[in-house]
Amino acid sequence: MPVLAHEFIEAGYLPEAVMNFLTNIGWNIGDNREVFRTQEAIERFELKAVNPGNSAYPIAKLDWLNSQYIQHSAVDDLARRLKPLLQAAGFAVDDDRLRRVVPLLQARLKTLNDVVPMAGFFFADWDAFEAPAPEILIPRKLDGAGAAAVLSGSIPVLESLDDFSHKTQHRALAAYAKASGYKNGQVFGALRAAVTGQRVSPPTFETMEILGRAESIRRIKLALRALSEPAP
Repeated sequence: MPVLAHEFIEAGYLPEAVMNFLTNIGWNIGDNREVFRTQEAIERFELKAVNPGNSAYPIAKLDWLNSQYIQHSAVDDLARRLKPLLQAAGFAVDDDRLRRVVPLLQARLKTLNDVVPMAGFFFADWDAFEAPAPEILIPRKLDGAGAAAVLSGSIPVLESLDDFSHKTQHRALAAYAKASGYKNGQVFGALRAAVTGQRVSPPTFETMEILGRAESIRRIKLALRALSEPAP
C-alpha cells in the first residue's frame, strides 16, 4: 500500500487523483461528489469540517479515482504520461501510434502501470512477436482444430476487405461467423488472442486496424503455426 510520494508515483497514480483521494479522507466537498479538482477543494475547504476521528484509508477508492482521471484525460496528455513507462519496459514507442492506442485504453486502465501488460504488444518488435501458447488461442467450446479452422477461414475474409477499418472488419467477420456456424465470441476471441498474444486486450478490431492488415494477418498465421505444432 503506497504511503510515500514516490510510492504513489511508482504505483502509477496520477498526482491529481492522489490529491483528490487524500483530501477526501476525513473531509468531503459536499454535493455527494467524490471527484473534484484541487482548486475546488481549496475554495470550499474549512478546517472545522474535518472529521477528527480515525479515518479509513480505502486504497480501492484510489484505484477508482485514478481510473476516473485517466478516462477524462486529454489524449496527448495521457500519451505523454504513458510513454516513459512503455520505454522503461523496453519498447520503442511511436508517438503517432501511441496517440491512436490511448483512446482504446482509457476505460481499461486503473493505473498508468497497467499500460505495459495491457498494450505493450502494440509496440513490441514485430519481427520478434511470437504466437501465444495454444491454450490461449482456443476459444470456449472449441478444440485446437476448431480454433485453427476459425483463424484459417478469417484470413481470406480480411484479405478481401476494401478497407481495414474496425467497422468493416466487424461486419465482415460477424457475417463469416454466422455463415460458418461459429459464435461471434469464438471468432473474435480467437482473433484477439492471435494478434495480441493475450486473452484480455483493447477491442479486437480497433486493435487490428492500428496494427494494419499485413501485420494482423502475419500474426494470425503465426498462431496457426502454433496450433499445428505438437505439444512438447
